[in-house]
Amino acid sequence: GTPPRVTRSHSADAGRSWTPVEPTELPNPNAAVSVLARRVGDSLVVFNDTETGRGNLTLGWAEAASDPAAPLQWRRLARLDGEAGSVPPGMPAADYRRLLSVGIERVGGFDEARSEAAALVASATRQLCWGEADAQTCNREFSYPSLIEGADGSVHIFYTWHRARILHVQVSPQWVAQQQRGTRP
Repeated sequence: GTPPRVTRSHSADAGRSWTPVEPTELPNPNAAVSVLARRVGDSLVVFNDTETGRGNLTLGWAEAASDPAAPLQWRRLARLDGEAGSVPPGMPAADYRRLLSVGIERVGGFDEARSEAAALVASATRQLCWGEADAQTCNREFSYPSLIEGADGSVHIFYTWHRARILHVQVSPQWVAQQQRGTRP
């Protein structure tokens, strides 16, 4: 069949009617995406850049199209989190717990005791790991992205990190422009 892709549809009458849904070139494992039409006229997208799993999250960009009904031509700007391409399901549970612990410490934000961090690791492990206790494997997951443009043109990206935290990444308009100069298809 057709490989899983982000799909698009267009309305020319403020949403009263829509064109048929069609796939874009962006892979998608049947996961949420977020698209932002910026005030400068271009668009950004955050998506899982793979056909299976949610082991990475990518920021993409498209120039404003001269024809609003024309499909946008997306380019990848930056990997926000995770690994490139499809991530094979499963990593050893001990490695996964270590990855979460280091990531939680890196992000910080815990005013309470370390027990809160331990509780997040335990919760994510319960949700994303399977198998016998001594041989569990776990999936990495970055999901439910959201994009917002600030009054100053900065872009705020929010997403779920391993079902344990909501991360917020803020990038400046200058950073986006710098990434655009180095984009790849």
